[in-house]
Amino acid sequence: DEKIARMVATWTYQLLVSLQDEIGALFVRILHQDQVVEAVNRLADRLVAYLCDSSSIQEKVGRLLVDAICLDSSREAAANWAYDLVMRDDVTGGFQDLVVKALQMDDVVQE
Repeated sequence: DEKIARMVATWTYQLLVSLQDEIGALFVRILHQDQVVEAVNRLADRLVAYLCDSSSIQEKVGRLLVDAICLDSSREAAANWAYDLVMRDDVTGGFQDLVVKALQMDDVVQE
């Protein structure tokens, strides 16, 4: 009995291995069917609604965001972004225009 069970298990395993590409393709085809996609989307919508309604989850996400913002990599990325922003031609041009206009104001010119 045990020998037959092992033989059947080995045969079944070998059969599944030999058909794994076809089985994989079948699963992909099944998962791409409209009713499956719609069911997954409905489930995802329900999950998002639950997560948005949960105050404890919101608190944990808030803490996670604060922790992420405080990471050295986040601060470095923010500093790079700010530098890139300040160095843009339109920003430097706008700042130059602002300084020139400020220096040409009547109060400044009269001094």
